[in-house]
Amino acid sequence: MRLLHLMSAALFILVAFPAAAGHVDPYKVMEEAAQAYGKSERYADARAVLSKALREAAHAGSLDPVYAILYAMYADTARFDGNPSFALQLTDEGLALALSAPEPDTDVKNMLLVSRAYALADLGRYAEAIGTVRITALWMGERFGAEHRKELEDEAAVWAQKLAGDDPNVAGAPVVELAVTLLDQAREALDAYDTARAIMLASRAILPDGTAVGGTEVLSINARAQTLVGVAYGIEGRPAAAVTALRRVAEILCAGPWDGKRPAALLPAVRENPAIRDVAWDSFSYLASNAVAVGEPDLALAALATVEDLADNPARRFALMVQRAGVIFSRKDYREAERIFVATGRDAEAVGDRLNASLADFYLAIARLYLAAGDDVATAREALVTAARRAADIAGSDLQMRQYVLTTATRMLFMRSFDHMDALPLAEPAFQAFKARQAALGGYDSGQEAARRDQRSFLDIYVGANYAAARAK
Repeated sequence: MRLLHLMSAALFILVAFPAAAGHVDPYKVMEEAAQAYGKSERYADARAVLSKALREAAHAGSLDPVYAILYAMYADTARFDGNPSFALQLTDEGLALALSAPEPDTDVKNMLLVSRAYALADLGRYAEAIGTVRITALWMGERFGAEHRKELEDEAAVWAQKLAGDDPNVAGAPVVELAVTLLDQAREALDAYDTARAIMLASRAILPDGTAVGGTEVLSINARAQTLVGVAYGIEGRPAAAVTALRRVAEILCAGPWDGKRPAALLPAVRENPAIRDVAWDSFSYLASNAVAVGEPDLALAALATVEDLADNPARRFALMVQRAGVIFSRKDYREAERIFVATGRDAEAVGDRLNASLADFYLAIARLYLAAGDDVATAREALVTAARRAADIAGSDLQMRQYVLTTATRMLFMRSFDHMDALPLAEPAFQAFKARQAALGGYDSGQEAARRDQRSFLDIYVGANYAAARAK
């Protein structure tokens, strides 16, 4: 009875977890599903238990990530009953749910990946199945023992023999190559604003520390993977989740524990290996920007100080100065922020960096708006509108940057006076930029809903501005 075999494998994981705090306990549901199958030996009966539980567990139309484990069992019952297409859909839904947690559970993720590999194989998609299971087998071996790893690797070898005209050597491809391929695909997905796919691919690339490959390669791959996950969360407008993911990168790259209050001590490999240097720069820079968004300026400054000596080109030095100025601005030291933005704009113009020069002017206009008083406020507002339009035009096809500039300017105009009429000059172009990026995100699973939540304050201002304009007519 294959379902009971699945349950016995799952028990290795279940013993590590306490009972769920919600009104539906996923582990109890799994036991009930196994019992339902045991009575009738009909997979449909087990699926009925799982389907009912998932419906009842939803709150306001969404599920907590703790219920992702049910999707692994649900998928296997569908596959055992001859429906691998539905099984594949269920594993992808389960992975999306599991990876939506700020601290995704590695065991649950790998259970779902194993189920996904078997579904792919049943569909004849052997190369994809092998690619899915190779890294997962390493995790399963580390977690549950060599026997479990060998079982998965033996399956991969069988699938390789069935590839026929495809490349049978894929089963023996080094795990490092597979991980790098997954990370490249994750980067492409991120560039296309497909954040859900990016998170899934990057999470699949993470290697266990005990992997029998070079320690530097494991460090580089895992740091890059966690950085991509953090960046994806940031794009979705989930800065708290981004900070959590990017703090994990710090754990990988630091020589010891880091409290986030002072510069971290990085491993020697960070400075010795150019690729790891780049990952360190990216991860700590993104950590700083997201830390500001969640109200942790000290963490942001410590992150920037950690990679200050990695700012070895004009673009990085500009980014470092702007981010520091942003922290200072968040502390309402507008005069110091003005000084930094003047200097950064001058430096960007000197090297012909039009985008960063326009962004420096944009930030400078915001600082001067908040420094202005009396009759100077109106002039400062006009200067901000002009600077925002110019920066948005130079950003061109970078939808995220266009939206950021225009919606941020709209917020700043409103918050300076709390008069919706002041937001009118940019409210409509900002809304059009918001809609363009929503279309690019492509759907809920790609962070569309998260992006809407992130922009709620802007949307409130947009509605208020239009209402104020209508009343003024």
